Amino acid sequence: MSKKRILIAGVCLSVAAFAATTRTHALGPVDAEVGLAYWNAETEATGSTSENAAAPAGFGNVWLKNALGFGISRYEASPEGTLQGADSDFTAVDAKWRFLNATRNNFVAVGLGAEKVGIVDDSTTAARIVVEGRVSIKMVYVYGKGAYLPSLGDMTISGVTYDGKTGTELEAGVAVHPIPLLSVYAAYKSNSIDLTSPIFGDVSLDNKGPVAGMIFSF
Repeated sequence: MSKKRILIAGVCLSVAAFAATTRTHALGPVDAEVGLAYWNAETEATGSTSENAAAPAGFGNVWLKNALGFGISRYEASPEGTLQGADSDFTAVDAKWRFLNATRNNFVAVGLGAEKVGIVDDSTTAARIVVEGRVSIKMVYVYGKGAYLPSLGDMTISGVTYDGKTGTELEAGVAVHPIPLLSVYAAYKSNSIDLTSPIFGDVSLDNKGPVAGMIFSF
């Protein structure tokens, strides 16, 4: 996805969030947030050195009555050097429930979702289990979130068939509210995919590195 498409996705999420907030009286309290970020990822494949794979990203969340939530995210990694062309992307949609819920930025949530994982010229869609939490202190909150994909589908990458095994996604960071309705954040994020092939055996693809961005709240 190009930077233009990331921007379009962000605009669409903003419109959806605005539409949701206009229905507050019908649904109860509605909170929405849209984030734009830059992931300074490094890509490392089994048996290769890591290469810079930085790319823009976008995500959004809508919480109904401060309990039931829906999220969407899109991250990419476009490596250079010896891994140029081994691009990967991760598009996820989740439904979440805050089972511990104190305030907007003090909660623990769990959920289920689906993630489309694209590698080079093929992709697969798999179910995922998610957990997310935040703890705030005045204008600052720390957060962590993770996802586990227990079973990936088959993919044909550059003409070679791979059997997908598992995938994991981890992120932890800190956010600050400099002004109302806006947060800036910095974090560390990793996405790992495990595959197996009758030709190359077990293969892992890891994308990890710092991520920073802005979150607009409604």
